[in-house]
Amino acid sequence: MARSTTDRQVACVCAKQSAARIPAIREDDAASLPAKCHLPVDFPISKTTDCTKIH
Repeated sequence: MARSTTDRQVACVCAKQSAARIPAIREDDAASLPAKCHLPVDFPISKTTDCTKIH
């Protein structure tokens, strides 16, 4: 549903902030969630993703 660059960047920040609240999160598991849930995500799910570089 994120159609604009701003929407995608906000979604990225939200995902990173949510992940930061779970100290024991396994990054590889988090990265695989979009595919497992059949959700198209145009950016990598990672603690190191630079959300400002998503277009």
